[in-house]
Amino acid sequence: MHRDRRRERRFRVNVAIAVADESRHSLREVAAACCALGFEHAATLSDIGVLTGTAFIDELAGLRSVPGVIAVEISRAPRTQTLPQTLARNYGVGEPDLKARANTSTPRAAPSGSTRNR
Repeated sequence: MHRDRRRERRFRVNVAIAVADESRHSLREVAAACCALGFEHAATLSDIGVLTGTAFIDELAGLRSVPGVIAVEISRAPRTQTLPQTLARNYGVGEPDLKARANTSTPRAAPSGSTRNR
């Protein structure tokens, strides 16, 4: 029972597996060995010797030990927010600075009825 709950908490990550030049002729065998360890193969980039797919994060060490594999990298989604925005949204840190920056970056219209020297 305890083991089943732990398995439910595991999560998959997108990974790219780099295959050594001398093992590129056997990409299918390397992919099959990785799949036997829990790798879900999505695509093969045979020109550069890379396998893409997903794996449980706690199985990455096993993937690195497959003969012919030279690297296993986790693919991360690109950041769409800046760090100050994330901190302000999640933790309330830096909100006054963000508001002040927002107020100074917006061009202000001249007050009505003002006189300008031309």
